Amino acid sequence: MIAFAAGTAASFFLLPLWVMWAINIAREGNRSDWLGFVGGFLGDALTAFVAAIAVYYAWRGINRQLRVSIVSRKEDASSAI
Repeated sequence: MIAFAAGTAASFFLLPLWVMWAINIAREGNRSDWLGFVGGFLGDALTAFVAAIAVYYAWRGINRQLRVSIVSRKEDASSAI
C-alpha cells in the first residue's frame, strides 16, 4: 500500500515532465491537441489498470466464497451421516 501511495505521488510530480516530453516529440500541430491526446491516453491507461485491479479482487472474492461453500457442504454431508 505504501508503494502504491509513493508511486502515485511520484507520478503526480513527474506527469508534467512526461507531458512536455510527449508534446515536444511531435511539434506538428497545435500543442493543445497533443496535450489532449496524451491526457486521454494516460487516462485510458489508468482506467484499464484500475479496472484490472477491480476484476482481480472481485474474482478473488468469488473464489473465496466458493471455497467456503464447498467446505460447508462437506461439513453438512459429514454431519448428516
